[in-house]
Amino acid sequence: MTELAVADLAAALAWYQDRLGLRVLLLDAANGFALLQGDGGGRLALKAGAPAPGGVTLHFEVADLAAELGRLGSADVPVKDSPEGYREAFVRDPDGYAVGLFEWTRDGWPGVGRPEGCGPDR
Repeated sequence: MTELAVADLAAALAWYQDRLGLRVLLLDAANGFALLQGDGGGRLALKAGAPAPGGVTLHFEVADLAAELGRLGSADVPVKDSPEGYREAFVRDPDGYAVGLFEWTRDGWPGVGRPEGCGPDR
């Protein structure tokens, strides 16, 4: 699990729910805390505080990178192909944290393959 300090809990919560589709497992608005979870089981904690966006990059696997960027209104974001067998692009959340979105383009790393549980056949 990763925890991010956020300046505005409501804005961050809305962004991760509405834009990335994470669901809320726990919300303690009185204490400025939310726990979210993605479809793959990964969890993200949001805690009211002073954001430090330079220290953390989140990565989320998507089935169709171009479609996801279009849905987010970020179709003009640069997409890079990796020699490890995926394509990725980065967007920013309301606090400036880098959020990497990636899709597998082949069976993973040369000689190693796709990590277990990753890719469209997961």
